[in-house]
Amino acid sequence: MDINEKPVSITYARDRGLERAAVVDERVLMRDALKQGIGATRLPEIKAEFERRVQSHELIEVQRGLGLAGRAFTTFEMQGFERQIIEHMRMGQGNRTVLADGNVRQQMMEQHQHLSVSQKHAVDTVLTSRDQMMAYGAPV
Repeated sequence: MDINEKPVSITYARDRGLERAAVVDERVLMRDALKQGIGATRLPEIKAEFERRVQSHELIEVQRGLGLAGRAFTTFEMQGFERQIIEHMRMGQGNRTVLADGNVRQQMMEQHQHLSVSQKHAVDTVLTSRDQMMAYGAPV
């Protein structure tokens, strides 16, 4: 086995997972590391490297919501990105002009009757918000 394969596999898994989400399930990281190192490394070696990175705080465990199984991880850099987004959202709260009045909203809903209830709610929220940004986060 190539001595560099374990770190490369974990690095690949971390980068792949965090390009899609701010928090990644440990099982996803393990799966991707195993795929990357196929034929060159085994699960016990990948687990050992993974735990070394947890201990060094390269991977930071995130508290999961009630009822969610397994561990989830992020990185210091990703936490920094999220802090920046939250600050940007705070600065833009309540200081924008509403995009559409009642008539425009009504016309929009009539023109797009194919939208689901939740989609209509999202459109209405965007059109009536005085915030510069809005976000929705899935449970961790």
